[in-house]
Amino acid sequence: MPLVSLIVLTVHLINRHIFQGLRLSVVPVVAGLVVWYNYLGYAQGMGDSVFLAIAAAAGMLIVFSLCVAWFAVRWHRFLLLAEPQHPLATDRPIDVFTRYGWRLFRLIFGLLFAGVLILIFLDMLLRPGPLVHAFLINIVWFLVFWVFLRLSPVLPGIAVDRVMRLHEAWAATGKQAAPLFGLAVMLFVMTVGIQLMIPVEGAAASALDAVFVLVTFWVQVLIHTTAVTAIFHAGVLRR
Repeated sequence: MPLVSLIVLTVHLINRHIFQGLRLSVVPVVAGLVVWYNYLGYAQGMGDSVFLAIAAAAGMLIVFSLCVAWFAVRWHRFLLLAEPQHPLATDRPIDVFTRYGWRLFRLIFGLLFAGVLILIFLDMLLRPGPLVHAFLINIVWFLVFWVFLRLSPVLPGIAVDRVMRLHEAWAATGKQAAPLFGLAVMLFVMTVGIQLMIPVEGAAASALDAVFVLVTFWVQVLIHTTAVTAIFHAGVLRR
């Protein structure tokens, strides 16, 4: 599927089912945001312990992944199977949500860990200045995000009972590598742009800032989850 078609499909799914998406995502998004801000508050008092920092980040990411799973499983099934979904209740076994959340956690944590190792290696090899270092950070995280999109069909696969291994997901998106690269550019630029607009930590924040953070976080979750659904549709269901 060409990049334009992939974008059109993502936008079409959101536009056509926007109210259902908002209804399904409101509670998980708020819960995920609460988890994130509690983690930030806890992280400030941890000191310089690397072990505590990694453990706290992993714990936060696990709970956050379960919050996303609460929305994503039902959203995937609604879009891919046209299965009606209740905003809170579900008739799906709870293990579907835990398997989805655990897979999401492992995927994100593994890719983040790989990205950190690559950056450490590049710093040791190149010893770059501040500007080059900032450039390398963005390049590495962009490539990590692109790999995530290539592997992302494993997630909807859990939701719709078509479980895939990572190498199967990678193979399924092989013909979509170039379009997914373009999609990754757009989503990455959107995400970075939104992050730059969020008030810096420690700055005076108003109620309007809190609403802005909630809305932008909500939009990102909805767009990214829908994009993953579109990738699964193009790479798996249409093969």
